[in-house]
Amino acid sequence: MRKTSSALWPALIFGWLLTVAFLVPPGSVGDVWAAGDRDSIRIGIAYLPTTLDPQGFDDQITESILSNVYDPIVRVDAKGDIVPGGAEKWEISPDGLEYVFHLYPDATFHDGAPVRAIDAKLTVERCVASSVVGTYFRYIDRAEVVDDLTLKVVLKHPYGAFLPLLGAYGGLVEAKYLENNPKPFVTEALGSGPYRLVEYRQGDQFILKAHDGFHTAKAPITDLVYKQISNAASSAMALEAGELDVLVNAAAEDIERLNSNEKLTVSSIQSLMGSLIQFNAKVKPFDDVRVRQALAHAIDKNILSIGATNGLAIVADAHIPPGVPGYSPDIKSPDFDQEKAKQLLADAGYPDGFTFKLTVNQVRKAHAEVIQAQLREVGVVAEIELLEAAAFYEAKVKGSFEAFVGGWGYICLDPDVYIYDLYCGACLSTGNYGAYENPEVDKLLEEGKIATDKARRQEIYEQVSRITLAEAPNIPLLWNAANLVFDKDLKGVEAIATEQYYIYRYSW
Repeated sequence: MRKTSSALWPALIFGWLLTVAFLVPPGSVGDVWAAGDRDSIRIGIAYLPTTLDPQGFDDQITESILSNVYDPIVRVDAKGDIVPGGAEKWEISPDGLEYVFHLYPDATFHDGAPVRAIDAKLTVERCVASSVVGTYFRYIDRAEVVDDLTLKVVLKHPYGAFLPLLGAYGGLVEAKYLENNPKPFVTEALGSGPYRLVEYRQGDQFILKAHDGFHTAKAPITDLVYKQISNAASSAMALEAGELDVLVNAAAEDIERLNSNEKLTVSSIQSLMGSLIQFNAKVKPFDDVRVRQALAHAIDKNILSIGATNGLAIVADAHIPPGVPGYSPDIKSPDFDQEKAKQLLADAGYPDGFTFKLTVNQVRKAHAEVIQAQLREVGVVAEIELLEAAAFYEAKVKGSFEAFVGGWGYICLDPDVYIYDLYCGACLSTGNYGAYENPEVDKLLEEGKIATDKARRQEIYEQVSRITLAEAPNIPLLWNAANLVFDKDLKGVEAIATEQYYIYRYSW
């Protein structure tokens, strides 16, 4: 048995202005996983990508998988540093408004077409226009082609999180492919990343093969399969039986047993991904702040951590974790107080409680079950609605829920990246799924986005946290404990706080 671990909340803080292949018939991959084949790996994961659009996702698992298919203009490494992606180098103007990217000259898309600046320009424009992630790129003024291998991006104002956001959502797309496909990325994933898509069996497998035209070097792992196993116990047993080589986020109750297995290594870290309950403020009874406050007082987060994660996750008092500007240890979420919860419910006209639908996907089913039991103690009945990942995402975007248990987190340590999207009144379909609106919060968020004084930004985001905790449009629950469990002979594998895994770094 070997175990690796990382310190809680690693020092990843970014300073300001940091200097498909087409589908083939099932079975065509052959007997890729024959015994002794050490240029291939099988990864067990809770679900497969909810979309194949590199500018169209909002969940961490899709991001992590697609980052191996699409090569972003820049990448964020395990230490939080900005490193080359599709661009081998870049310059930033002294005023922080212009970024000039120089693309690798020998990079190709999976169909053999060369990667050029026109493709990078379209990629940036798709980021801005995206109905899913467009709010993250509102500060971009324009993108310009300088020459075949050079792209200039001009910002409206300096924004320190631009490069890490580009690393998450700037997966390069081919202009010619988009021109010829009015409905792209439905069944195809044509990128320029280290792996090309061979076959996508929805609900089953996502099968990839190393891309010979990747600009750096062909990945040591030639054949890669992501295997969807929604049941946590089944995924752990598959790993122990040798049917998987890597398991992403093994269930808390299985960690001790897996850690004692001499054939496996466990790598764990305190994640920057967390969980929350999101209320729909447009539907009763959650249009009443007293009801939302009552539920915030009715949940014991320490018990939730024990029941849902075996005590591995830590309590989230707010949506800004330690290490991110705006965090303050003095800001605490409402105390666990069942009597206060009952009084608030009575004041809101629900002395006998009420019944509502609590929507969740398989990833946080255990969270929902613990919350269900706790709410029952104050007279509130939560009927759990369990959805597949794609249906869960659709329910969020359409607002067709009463409340859901979901995930939230950081790809870079800047509070604007997620706090803005979570609470701004204009972000109803891209993060503020519960339709929360507060003009004072909107004003603070706009100021925080462009402020350059660190002390003022700290003050702004502390104030946002205090207001939103009091009004409870959602309830921050826990910060995850991320883990990878893998074959002890596999190299280059470690759990990362952002949970974004580049498989081309792995080898036997």
